[in-house]
Amino acid sequence: MRASLAAAHSHRRAACVVPVGLCKGAALAAPFERVAPQLSRYALVSMLALAVDFLVFLALVGAVLRPSLAGAAGYATGLALHYALSVRFVFDAGATGKSETRLVAEYFAAGSIGLAITVIVIDFASGMLGMPPLSAKIAAASASFLIVFALRRMVVFAARRTGAALGLDRSRTAA
Repeated sequence: MRASLAAAHSHRRAACVVPVGLCKGAALAAPFERVAPQLSRYALVSMLALAVDFLVFLALVGAVLRPSLAGAAGYATGLALHYALSVRFVFDAGATGKSETRLVAEYFAAGSIGLAITVIVIDFASGMLGMPPLSAKIAAASASFLIVFALRRMVVFAARRTGAALGLDRSRTAA
């Protein structure tokens, strides 16, 4: 009897190892599963904004405007479209409790950080590492995309915390 109890106990313990291991993997995947739909919408919005950026750039360069000015105009146009689409399809602007002016300012600030990351990564990758310019641009776009998405998700469009969420619920304090 004791042997069968010990066997049953060890069998139960062995059977629990697999689900526990899977649970750890699932726990690591859970945050990504929550972010994945939003990240995919953000990626789609980014692709559309990039297409507009390039169209404006090519049109203005074709009109004999300096490439740097055409690039700035294309970037600004793409960024404005990105904001308009992001507040409609990607992020919940109302949950932030921020004014439209503040959201726009923070959104464009995050975009400026993305631009700086792009310049730094391209300069480092092509200059210091000797990567071809296109490879450096792809690396920069990847880094910028992920960092700017994180900034916009966790800072610009972070849901406003209530007093209760911050532990400031005064109704629990004795008068």
